[in-house]
Amino acid sequence: MFPTLLFFITSTPGGQGDRKYDAMKSYLPVWLLVIALLCGVTRAEAFEVDGIYYDLNNEGAVVIRGDTPYSGDVVIPASINYLGDVFPVTSIGYAAFSGCTGLTSITLPESVTSIGYAAFSGCTGLTSITLPESVTSIGKSAFSSCRGLTSISIPNSVTSIGDWAFYDCRGLTSMTIPESVEIIGNNAFYECTGLTTITLPESLTSIGGGAFCLCSNLTSITLPESLTSIGESAFSWCSGLTTITLPESLTSIGYAAFRSCSGLTTVTLPESLTSIGESAFSWCSGLTTITLPESLTSIGESAFSWCSGLTSITIPELVTGIGDYAFANCNQLESVTVHAVTPPEIGPNTFGNYGILYVPAGCKEAYQAAEYWRYFMNIQEMESSVETVLDSGACIYVENHTLHVENVDGDYRVYTATGQLVYAGHAATVQLADAGVYVVRTSSRSQKVIVK
Repeated sequence: MFPTLLFFITSTPGGQGDRKYDAMKSYLPVWLLVIALLCGVTRAEAFEVDGIYYDLNNEGAVVIRGDTPYSGDVVIPASINYLGDVFPVTSIGYAAFSGCTGLTSITLPESVTSIGYAAFSGCTGLTSITLPESVTSIGKSAFSSCRGLTSISIPNSVTSIGDWAFYDCRGLTSMTIPESVEIIGNNAFYECTGLTTITLPESLTSIGGGAFCLCSNLTSITLPESLTSIGESAFSWCSGLTTITLPESLTSIGYAAFRSCSGLTTVTLPESLTSIGESAFSWCSGLTTITLPESLTSIGESAFSWCSGLTSITIPELVTGIGDYAFANCNQLESVTVHAVTPPEIGPNTFGNYGILYVPAGCKEAYQAAEYWRYFMNIQEMESSVETVLDSGACIYVENHTLHVENVDGDYRVYTATGQLVYAGHAATVQLADAGVYVVRTSSRSQKVIVK
């Protein structure tokens, strides 16, 4: 802009151009002021104080990368004196100590509030670090590939742990996340192969994708009741995990969240869960049984594929769709029990093994007619729970096209043999106009009735 302005002024001829020239002269001081201001906001040159390099920002001094790698024991002061002014040291800047393999320890002052992107990445000689209570955030890749790091204390002031923050810290064996942390970023502890235990706070709401992926020695983890989401591949390839209990606050499980957890034998799913993501438990070869909650409505593609230890599975009543390959290559799967009166939508490869299919009373014909369900050659109707304790006094019968439902607590539903809902409510009698087979479903039983 500035060279163009000079050209315009110097090339303006006399006459009318003189008036333009005079006008531009009146604007010239303004332009010069703008240019001066722009020049004034450029970043100050880095400077060195006692062997540590700094830059300045609005908060104070930022520790930055030096001309030569830092090594040995480094102590960062709380403040520095530069050109007669005192500046607090408030942050560790971008890649400030990155690749400083000779760095053995570092002491941070209480004035530091943030640790920047890749601040200590690749500091393989660093064995321990204590973060001050003033730190509120740990940046992306802050300690990635610090393979010598065996312990780190995260203060209660930290609210978030950035993506890849402790990636490849293979020396870490245990970790306690303070109650202040709400978010663990994507791949935060990815490939921390030495990690055996980790304590998560009740404040945690989200675990990012790949957060604990390839933590192969992690044997147990307790997920807090505050947790609402588990990201993609969050615990995939954690082959040391044997049991996992998911909290009631959880409504969904992300893609491949527990994929290839080959040591996993028991999973407890909460009643709040409505969907299981694609490949969520695929290749969990040690999984022999799993109870799907009644709240579940969908099962994603390949959700349990290659779970070679599964021998049976029960699909809850509210499930309307099961993705393709959901139970593919589950070669030991001998029986499938489905409580849905209407056959859920499935794909041609949802099941790789077709054993016995158990369906609600009166629904055999519907499943035999349903696409892909008819691949099951042995379909059996479950017995009506006439003697169930919950409905021990119930009486369900048909008289002259009138359905009588007595001594049943709560609402019930009536379906045709093909799965069409014809009534939902709690009336004592229901008129059934058409002859045929109907299924009455209460909270604890299914019973087939015939209208002639």
